[in-house]
Amino acid sequence: MQHTWRLYEFGFASERQFQRAFRARYGISPAQWRRQCRHARGMAVPQGYAERSLTL
Repeated sequence: MQHTWRLYEFGFASERQFQRAFRARYGISPAQWRRQCRHARGMAVPQGYAERSLTL
């Protein structure tokens, strides 16, 4: 992952920890979200992203 260093800046200990937190918050994996975005074109963030923050 190119941007793994950002995960550490945001307080995640590993990429796996981020994936688990993302799935717990949004109900889908980051990979599933990327696929949905590619198909939806124009949908920039998961539903509810603006109202929620991702916490450890």
